[in-house]
Amino acid sequence: MTDMSPDKTVLIAFLSGALLATLFLAAALYWKDGHLSTRLQTALGLLVFGLVIGLLLRPPHIIITYGLVMLGITLVSGSQYLIIGLPECLKQGLPALGRLVASLMLPLLSLALMPLAPGELSSLVVLIVALEFGSQGLDMWAMQEGETNISWAKRHILIPVALLLLLLGCVFYGLKSAVPVFLWITTGLCICYTVANIRIYWRAACRTHNLLKEHGTSK
Repeated sequence: MTDMSPDKTVLIAFLSGALLATLFLAAALYWKDGHLSTRLQTALGLLVFGLVIGLLLRPPHIIITYGLVMLGITLVSGSQYLIIGLPECLKQGLPALGRLVASLMLPLLSLALMPLAPGELSSLVVLIVALEFGSQGLDMWAMQEGETNISWAKRHILIPVALLLLLLGCVFYGLKSAVPVFLWITTGLCICYTVANIRIYWRAACRTHNLLKEHGTSK
């Protein structure tokens, strides 16, 4: 927002409106429940912090401050997953470690190749990362709920195909020419995989809805 409006008008107006709306929501919830959830308190704190930074600092410093805060939150959150999850993964042996590596392969490889890609293709990297982590959430849900788990397709089909195409592209055309093709194909594969996962989720949701409807009718 500071790039589009160097005088900070848009940023301050947006944050002020968001803070005002959140305050009204907090007041209503407090009147109803008598307390505020931790998430709502955190949201209020971040909005106040963002607004104060927007009012006090110049646009270049605002961008740096926001970026550092986001980086800090990401590192703290990620470190918790690493501290708790990695030892458990190692306890389960090589198969679990292999699944962990497979889950990170396409996002990290896409990010690593991003500097070699044309600037207009950087959005594909963001899309790949978003689709990958979104589909992994659906994979975890499917495993926990006993639904069809298609994560094997990623490990045995999607990742090998993407890596093979990147390797062949590097051999015949060079790395710089192979990267855009790799990003486009990987994006397509990730979209197909995510759509398949969404279909599984949708079918399960419809099945649950029908069961609840039949149960309500029987009463």
